[in-house]
Amino acid sequence: MYGDVIQHPRNTDVPTNQVHSVEDNATPSSVTREDHHLYSQLKNYMFFMKVIGVFHDPPFVDVGKLESTSWKSWHAIVSLLSVFNFVRYIPEIWKPDFYPGLTYIEIIMSAFFFHCMCIIIAFYVMCSKKSGFLAFFEHNQKYCNSIDSRILRCVPGKKQTKVEVNIALAITVVYAAVCLAVLLVFALVLETPDYHIQSAPWTSTASLVITITIGTLVTNAFIAYTFFFCLVCRYLKKQFKLLANTFSEMLLEYENGRCEFVDDQLYVSIRKQHNHLCDSVVKADDCFSVFLLSICSTQIPLIIFLAYQCLFSPGSIDTKFGYIFWLVLNCFFVGSVTIYAALLNSEIHDFNDKVYRLTVFSTMPCNNRLIPIHMLFLSRLNGPPVGFSVFGLITINKEVLLTLVGMIFTYFTILVQFE
Repeated sequence: MYGDVIQHPRNTDVPTNQVHSVEDNATPSSVTREDHHLYSQLKNYMFFMKVIGVFHDPPFVDVGKLESTSWKSWHAIVSLLSVFNFVRYIPEIWKPDFYPGLTYIEIIMSAFFFHCMCIIIAFYVMCSKKSGFLAFFEHNQKYCNSIDSRILRCVPGKKQTKVEVNIALAITVVYAAVCLAVLLVFALVLETPDYHIQSAPWTSTASLVITITIGTLVTNAFIAYTFFFCLVCRYLKKQFKLLANTFSEMLLEYENGRCEFVDDQLYVSIRKQHNHLCDSVVKADDCFSVFLLSICSTQIPLIIFLAYQCLFSPGSIDTKFGYIFWLVLNCFFVGSVTIYAALLNSEIHDFNDKVYRLTVFSTMPCNNRLIPIHMLFLSRLNGPPVGFSVFGLITINKEVLLTLVGMIFTYFTILVQFE
């Protein structure tokens, strides 16, 4: 019954539902920012990121020269401030009489501001390059345009995404305000030594306020990029989920005996769109891989040092409160990034169980041409893991999460033994 509608990859004479490949359009896209589903749903948060100087619009066709230059220049200024902030925290530069009493403090501060500097500069490069965020947005939009909405859904609900964006925006603003307030109170009002030296080598009150404000601005990059990464992961995960729901419905109809064979044309379309979505994830990984590398190389060791300071630091209760507050936030942000990346990886490869429920013969109504397509789908699902990686070195999945937790406890135990 399906023999006349099988879509062979190179047979253009067969009737289809006009599902075109993403690669069909090799020319640059001329659609505006508002026409991009992903950009339009996350635009409020990206606007906030532009305001605090950690993001600027990729070179879309509707971005004016003045608008582009303004946001790009502000992003560049914040990038330079992040470099200044890191250099200022290298102890040997401004404190020749460096002594062991501040060793862990300087390691913590230097590592954190090095992380902020790296990710701000990396995002500046990825926003400016056509192969960066522009390529990711364009590829995801071409995926949406290639789908026949009569048989597949590709865009998550705008209302739910808007709520998530607003929640992330509110948390980011509150976090920035609380951090700035805590630092100023400890440094100016309580004059806690560890906070009062924030402006070193300068000692005036004005320099202290300025350096703390700059530090808070640079610190915002960490939380802003964290929530932006989680929102992108959520959006991509929903796209895979919509595709998986369609596959499950098709599979359920076949297993309940409503049809003799699965819908071969729908099966071909799902495999194509799954492959296109995987390519979108690869392009997103190009944009976020430096961010994930910086988190694994600086923030995970930072958690170990902060935990050590919370337990063994001889400082006052104010100092310990600051360490505990910072440790909790760091664990939350690092955990959010790695968990969302692992969940996306799991959603991508969860198709494996569904595809295994089909036998090779049940996918073929009367034509052997579906066998290669079925085998290609299985090969992609069983091949190298698809998802966000640490600079291409390792893809973050559920197994990696357990490895990271074990590594933190192991090295914390080693550090404690030096006490």
